[in-house]
Amino acid sequence: MRRLVVFGVTVGLMTLGCGPTTETHVIPSTDNGNPNADTSPAQDTGGPDEGSPPPTSNLSDCLLSQSIQNPGGKLHSQPCENAAECLYGLCHSSPTVATFKFCTKNPYCGPGTECSSDDTEGLTYKAQLFNKNSYPNETAMEICTQTCTSVDDCPPGYTGCATVTGVVKTCVAE
Repeated sequence: MRRLVVFGVTVGLMTLGCGPTTETHVIPSTDNGNPNADTSPAQDTGGPDEGSPPPTSNLSDCLLSQSIQNPGGKLHSQPCENAAECLYGLCHSSPTVATFKFCTKNPYCGPGTECSSDDTEGLTYKAQLFNKNSYPNETAMEICTQTCTSVDDCPPGYTGCATVTGVVKTCVAE
């Protein structure tokens, strides 16, 4: 027997001039019919479990994109084999951008995480924004890539300079 847990939330939006509203959310129970199952909400301890390795390439983890993990590491679009090679500790695979893994970060993790915050030495970076409908093979929806006017502007391994998303050309390996 599958049970459903229902709860109501009243939100007062008086500061916006709106009246209170009530939202009802239905959350499927995971007890699978076990009357002794613990159905209390999970508690977030604010960090990884003790003994767990730190995340190494999860773009949704904003802690990596907000701080340098490897001073002197590679920047966006630079080819990599593992996260330890990258400035932000993120070595990502994007089938739309390249046939190999490259360093990047999530540009939507707060102030200082925009791609342009890393513009340096004549290199500029742009956010690629993917959506699941147009790019179903992408595992991350926001990444930083290097801009270009020709393939000569790109790091080794890239074979083209093309518009992937938006209007700015970026390095691609087709």
